[in-house]
Amino acid sequence: MREMSVREQLHGFPDDLENALGWKPNRCECDGVLLCGMGGSAISGAIVADFYSEKSAVPLVTVKDYSIPAWAGEKTLAIVSSYSGNTLETLKMYESAKKAGCRIVALTSGGKLKDMCERDGHLVKPLPQNMQPRHSIGFMIGYTMALLDGCGCVCVSDRMNAVVESVKGFRDYLESPEGDEMIDRMVDEMSGCVPVIMASGPMQSVAFRWKTQINENSKFVAFCGSFSEYNCDSICEWAQKNNKNMALVTIGAFGENVAVNAPRRVIVNEGRGDLVEEALRSLMIGDYVSMRMAEKRGIDPESVIPIKSLKKKLSQMPDFDRA
Repeated sequence: MREMSVREQLHGFPDDLENALGWKPNRCECDGVLLCGMGGSAISGAIVADFYSEKSAVPLVTVKDYSIPAWAGEKTLAIVSSYSGNTLETLKMYESAKKAGCRIVALTSGGKLKDMCERDGHLVKPLPQNMQPRHSIGFMIGYTMALLDGCGCVCVSDRMNAVVESVKGFRDYLESPEGDEMIDRMVDEMSGCVPVIMASGPMQSVAFRWKTQINENSKFVAFCGSFSEYNCDSICEWAQKNNKNMALVTIGAFGENVAVNAPRRVIVNEGRGDLVEEALRSLMIGDYVSMRMAEKRGIDPESVIPIKSLKKKLSQMPDFDRA
């Protein structure tokens, strides 16, 4: 696969998702699922877990640490995601899952994770080469959902397939003059402020995606949280009317009913009566907003030098048990 620009990778999200949903892995009965990963490779697991959380009888747990839960065992499916295949924390998760006897499937473009899985006889679903890890999310969401459909979880991928064409149309809208203008308005509203992105329930992973995309694409600080935490912990701060350096971004219909004195406010409400479609549309808006923020600040959205530096330093650390 040729190396694509980040703009091309962003454009390809709905198509990547559609292609990945077509995968039909062998059935695998399990009593629990671990969605393991870090950074951009972990976002897909969080989003999928939110999709399934209210309907799946099989528990899904996201893991973003060196070790896995003590209850994991032979009837646990561990989906280990690392685009590069060399993320230290994710390799530790793999080792922990292997030690616990879990059934393991790796989503990766190569690296040590691919080598370890092939050595140990575990399934590897290859990801395309030459992508930014955070922009491989379409493939990772689709492949993860395909695996869950085959392991006793309630089938959500049918709902996903049903909205793919609509999501493609929304992508085309975001890249039209009208969509471009909407993105510009949102970016201008946040200009000079720290975005604080809030959502409720199964949209919290989308809020986290907004935060990380602003962090990585725009190289700008951002925070995220849930409406329930906001109501308990943060409303007094906003009520002080002195938060001129912060912009409140609310995702979902509930956000329109949050009464605060935020000087800067962006409301994202793409509700279409379907959680999956709303989440995907809201996610895409965040991706396009973060790219526009980078462009307006004269920032290269592709460069992630600090992350590469951190990974290099972690790889040089002594190999000790961090669990």
